[in-house]
Amino acid sequence: MTSVLSTSREEIEKTIMDPEEIANKYSMNDIRPLAKKYGIPTRCVKKIDIIKSLPKEALAELEKK
Repeated sequence: MTSVLSTSREEIEKTIMDPEEIANKYSMNDIRPLAKKYGIPTRCVKKIDIIKSLPKEALAELEKK
């Protein structure tokens, strides 16, 4: 039996792009509010490092925008 939660995580992992692709596609204006929501510091940190720190749910939320 698979739970709904594990199925949705598998679907999220399939749809998420590489961190470099996300960094090229989105600006810090798009990424910063999500980082703040998930408690990731954005001051003096490179965009790629912020993207790598975001949980997969946040990346999926970013790609829905």
